[in-house]
Amino acid sequence: MTAARGFHYFVVMRKKDDKKAEAISNATQKIVCQYGLDRASIANIAKEASVSPATIYLYFKDKSDLLSTVFLVEKQAILNTLIAALSPNSSFIDSFAAAHKATFEYMWKNPVSLRFTKILEITPYNPPKELSEQYGKFWDFWESGIKQGLIENISIDCIMIMVLAPLSDAVLQFHSLYCSCHDNFKAGQIHDEEAHQLAAKYVERVEKMQKQLFHLTWKALKKQI
Repeated sequence: MTAARGFHYFVVMRKKDDKKAEAISNATQKIVCQYGLDRASIANIAKEASVSPATIYLYFKDKSDLLSTVFLVEKQAILNTLIAALSPNSSFIDSFAAAHKATFEYMWKNPVSLRFTKILEITPYNPPKELSEQYGKFWDFWESGIKQGLIENISIDCIMIMVLAPLSDAVLQFHSLYCSCHDNFKAGQIHDEEAHQLAAKYVERVEKMQKQLFHLTWKALKKQI
């Protein structure tokens, strides 16, 4: 089963049993993020999702098909966030600012999904053809900026890296610090009020960083006339 076909079956599965589909997806991401790809066996994923291995095999050929499909679905969710923030009634820079902020907010709310996709990006489970097709509309946005003479005529791949890589790295770093506050609170190492203060500071810092990354990225991309 190809990744594209696996994606189709996953969509069908969600329609048939949303809770079961979500459980399998969440279990896959959790195991990969916490224990690595080697531990992400069908048996372990089924156990974590509280389903039988046979249920997973109803929709996926094997582990590779499952991982590639979940990867595509999670990447698609990020893409949907980007595209939804782009407005034909706004200027290019305003659309870029809105997409950058919306992406940050989505990544911050979905750190496991973000970490999962980052891990799989450099593995054979990342299907390049299907992914490039999914990103077509966002590429069109950048090409329009190049044609308007607003940004430098560089490859779309470079633009995507410049925009998304620093943002995702910043979110993951500060989300880990944010979570450590709550972990230390549960362990009794810091008090409730102190934990909330530290967590709030990390949120404030990463929000400030998002704005700074946007301005730095825009400065690097825009065409100096």
